Amino acid sequence: AYMECVRTAVVSSEKQDIRKAKDYIEKHYRENLTLGVLAEKIHMNPYYFSSFFKKNAGENFKDYLNRVRLQHAVALLVSTDKKAYEIADEVGFSEKDPERGYGTGYLKSAGKS
Repeated sequence: AYMECVRTAVVSSEKQDIRKAKDYIEKHYRENLTLGVLAEKIHMNPYYFSSFFKKNAGENFKDYLNRVRLQHAVALLVSTDKKAYEIADEVGFSEKDPERGYGTGYLKSAGKS
């Protein structure tokens, strides 16, 4: 019984941490958001956080972040008359900084699929 309570508490804590991580991504996806920054916010070692995120979210951090950015970009593409490069920059994809994302080329190819 005791071990079951411990297991339940761990699972509950993991769900809370992954929810915190996803909420943080949703609020800060426009920024230069890195795995290290997010791990620090969740109070985890970046290496542990990387595997923790993948295990609990079902995809790695970078793929999840890019998917969130892409969803926001698509919404802006269909609801505004902004240019692709403006939207790419607004949602955190930047040509100037290849570490942050894929830029307008990514947006254009994603828009075709």
